[in-house]
Amino acid sequence: MTTAPALTGKDRQFFEEHGYVVAHGILAGEIETFRDAYIGYLDELAAALDCRAPKGELSDLPFAKRLAVLLGATGGGILGHLDPLLNLSLPNYRWRGDLPPAQTKPLFELMRNEQLLDAVETLIGPEIVASATYHVNMKLPVRALELAADAAARNGRSIPAHSLWKFMAGGATPWHSDGHHALPGADRITAWIPLTEATLDGGCLKIVPGSHKLGVDSQTLSDPESAVALPTRPGDVIFFDHWTLHGAEANRANDHLRWAFNFRYHRAGVPSDTVHLPSFMARSRANRATELSDPALWTNMWRSSLGYLQDHIVPSQPNERISREDADILRRIWPVRLSNHEDWLRLGESDFPDPETAAEIERILKITRPRDRRAVG
Repeated sequence: MTTAPALTGKDRQFFEEHGYVVAHGILAGEIETFRDAYIGYLDELAAALDCRAPKGELSDLPFAKRLAVLLGATGGGILGHLDPLLNLSLPNYRWRGDLPPAQTKPLFELMRNEQLLDAVETLIGPEIVASATYHVNMKLPVRALELAADAAARNGRSIPAHSLWKFMAGGATPWHSDGHHALPGADRITAWIPLTEATLDGGCLKIVPGSHKLGVDSQTLSDPESAVALPTRPGDVIFFDHWTLHGAEANRANDHLRWAFNFRYHRAGVPSDTVHLPSFMARSRANRATELSDPALWTNMWRSSLGYLQDHIVPSQPNERISREDADILRRIWPVRLSNHEDWLRLGESDFPDPETAAEIERILKITRPRDRRAVG
């Protein structure tokens, strides 16, 4: 276990003033174990999908190139499995319930890591909800991108043109604030966790200090020239505010994979950032019984919700920002139906939402009819 101290009160003051803080080494000793487990999981996916290297065995390639083959052979489709929240609104998204679930026990355990939650508690207090909003950020090195294109061609695929491919698999991450993409009224922090060294050439995270104070308009009012680059090593964690403007350049390294996870946390009792996927109580000093500690239950809650959303309306943030009032309506609709963990497991057993509720959701999201993905290949 790491002996690095948690964040201090001085760190919290820095966070409140600048909108971010870097906690060096708080996950030292934890990341290598998690990374090895996740690599094993990705190899399991490659085997299930019968992804083969252009020459020789897939297992003979360095990990970055094995990952490139997996991404290329699926035409980037595996990204939707690994990071469903970003992909649910895409018209060609299809839930792959036949594949090993991406919501693994090691991932759940990393989200609930004691050192990580100690730092989060310093920043937002002791009643901590782990949001269903989490992302895996992979920026393939230059040579691996070439291999991905070759694997795509050999499997009759093409590298997707949509921006999520560029965002997740090598290209630059545009300047944005996470708050702009959450339901209005939410207030979260992000824990950005590098699994490999994030260098200047490899596309490390960049932050615009103080931009969180500009709120919803930060995307147009901030000046990226004031950005600071934050190179990090495995074991470090960058925490930043819901409204802090951030981005990253493309990975210009020939062989180095830039790979990170980011988790979102918020205080219990504040408005949720999303309603259609399962958040959970990660820490409660007031009532430990409310904490979710069973990784299998978490996995099955995700499987149930993703299976349900395959054929139903996705109440996520639309391109045209909705009002706080309408966001609160969504927050009332879903928690009433999903008041406990077991409700998530039974999500598909009853007709939800009813026609009247469905019409209200469609009005809020400006949808003329529910999406039906059952015919999508």
